[in-house]
Amino acid sequence: MNFWHTANWPELDGRYLDNGRFSTPDGETMIDFTASGVRSGHLGWLAAGEEVAGATAATAAARLLALAPAGYIFGGWYADRAEATAAVAAAVARRGGQVLCLGGREAEGVVSIPAPTSGGPGFDLEESRVASQQAALVAYEEHEIGAAWLTPLGTEADCCPLVADDWLWWREQTEKSNSWLVVDESGAALGRLGDWWGHQVADIRPDVLIIGDLLAGGQPLAAVLVRADLDGGEILVVGGEASSLAVAWAMVEGGLVRAEMGMAAAMAGGKRLAERLFDWQMRYPFFGDVRGAGLSWATEIGVPFRGADPYLAESIQMGAAEEGLWLGRGGEANHVLLWRPPLFSDAELIDEACDRFEAALEELFED
Repeated sequence: MNFWHTANWPELDGRYLDNGRFSTPDGETMIDFTASGVRSGHLGWLAAGEEVAGATAATAAARLLALAPAGYIFGGWYADRAEATAAVAAAVARRGGQVLCLGGREAEGVVSIPAPTSGGPGFDLEESRVASQQAALVAYEEHEIGAAWLTPLGTEADCCPLVADDWLWWREQTEKSNSWLVVDESGAALGRLGDWWGHQVADIRPDVLIIGDLLAGGQPLAAVLVRADLDGGEILVVGGEASSLAVAWAMVEGGLVRAEMGMAAAMAGGKRLAERLFDWQMRYPFFGDVRGAGLSWATEIGVPFRGADPYLAESIQMGAAEEGLWLGRGGEANHVLLWRPPLFSDAELIDEACDRFEAALEELFED
């Protein structure tokens, strides 16, 4: 549902969003808060790339490494996130182990366990965290695990970001078992969760970092970073360039520079958004848990002791769309509204989006 505009209006597919906004064929201006502005392209990213002369795979890699935590080396460019993921999984297999994936899907060589998630208002998220850890311990006992694979968002479907205690627990388990800690930062890096890297809520160093989707403003590109002192990490270091458009290198460099310059403003926008979300939670009884960080937030729709209400969530989502704001929706019951503004958000965009949402609530619940 994140790409609803390209489904409804195919002629928009591949066009760049103008700082979170796009115009429909009938001339209406929509604000897209589903993060698809990152994947479909972004005018700000494109403009930043045009300012970079002579960008190459090497110079883009150097820029990325300069923003990475200390002690990493560049593993290589890949055509997209899927190709990078496959390369890391193959490296784990060559070491003789399986991948333990938190919140992933079952596949050959992959042991999947549920990520912490929320089942609706009144649901104990902490119990879900404990259950995930217990499932991980069982997996370590029953399988030869070569790597634990995490994403900072927990699951992108309902935005339950991993907290510091989660990261510390997983780092401890991987060190005990001599397995890698692989973190897919594709939906969390570059300030999406408030820090440059989503795992930085805790003082840990993952063994492998994957980043795609965000890197080149919609160009199909991904990168892998590897700890310099990682035993066996050399099998992840590859040469050559990914089969991507040449403009991608410039967009990586220019986009990272611009993201670095605009991160403070984006975080201020995220704080502004959070304040409005918590205000609605106080005013509307069907607003359940509000959670998130940085520029990635989720609001549950339902009533305590009665559970999630996906039908009401859909009504609110459609009402917001009528006012010109598109939100994502996820969660186990499809009852969670997902707020993911563009990385280059500013106060004006946040305020305009929230005002549109407020108008939708007033229209739906004016009585």
